[in-house]
Amino acid sequence: MAAARKEFRFVDDAELSIDQSPEYLVEGILPCGVLGVLVGLPASAKTFLALDLALSVASGTDWLGQCPVKQGPVVYVAAEGSRQSLGLRVQAWKAYHRVREEPVGVHFLLQPVQLHTPSETEKLLDAIEDHLAVPPVLAVVDPLARCFLGGEENSAKDMGLLIAGMDALRRKGAAVLAVHHAGHNNNNRRTRERGSSALRAAADTMMTITSDRTPSGLYTVRCEKQKDDRPFDDLHLRLRPQVVRDGEESRVLELVARAADGGPTSPDDLPNRAVRALAVLRSLGTKGATHGDWLKASGLPKATFNRALTDLLAREMVALVGDRYVSTSP
Repeated sequence: MAAARKEFRFVDDAELSIDQSPEYLVEGILPCGVLGVLVGLPASAKTFLALDLALSVASGTDWLGQCPVKQGPVVYVAAEGSRQSLGLRVQAWKAYHRVREEPVGVHFLLQPVQLHTPSETEKLLDAIEDHLAVPPVLAVVDPLARCFLGGEENSAKDMGLLIAGMDALRRKGAAVLAVHHAGHNNNNRRTRERGSSALRAAADTMMTITSDRTPSGLYTVRCEKQKDDRPFDDLHLRLRPQVVRDGEESRVLELVARAADGGPTSPDDLPNRAVRALAVLRSLGTKGATHGDWLKASGLPKATFNRALTDLLAREMVALVGDRYVSTSP
């Protein structure tokens, strides 16, 4: 009986840091060590988004040019095993972001792992320990359904076993991002994850990606849940063609702004925050500035500055060259 009691340790209220802000793996988007869920319909760029996050974290590249990351190794369970497609997307991402490191630190597993089965989960943990010199800071499971074969999505019990498998990864220090399929609700206007609500209840961060299915090809990332912080603002993205090698082409995600009427913005309606940020960048010289130096020099609140940066990138009035932003307009 005494041995059993030692398995539990209480803490008192003085030990709890109730006013401590969450530590972020991707600033403002994905906290460290959480269970994150990314939900989208087919052809909604879910994998492009998950891959972009993984490569940014592994390489230490600001996500979408504006969200600093905590750099570290990443495990990516590519359960559909599409080696050629993933290879082209990775090379396109590196070309677009001018990342020349080989490799950057994303470790791909091109096969599913049945995370609702404890023995399979344990094999994955052993493989990670054998393959990586240090534990990963992020583990991506894409798509979740391929790592849940034989499980019933609508069963809270089965979903609980799957969540337990992902929690085992989290106990090793990694945030987990599960890429999950969406269904439609009754009015067919808003996407929602398939299956039991137990997944939403367990998630610390829940986000959806949707396509406007217009010729402009815009995608919206929306925060549905951020357990320990305020939800981030909607992000509007597009897929941009990127030549890889020998004429082969893939696509990469880039941030765009949206006007009040819902369409893409134009240079003629530049908000005051962007005008101010651009003037500051020009004053810093032709070599430009890093995100942190530019933010500090602008004197703008971080959220306001990042919105200004979004505006300027969407209008192609600034560009990211290496780790520095430069003005591209006269």
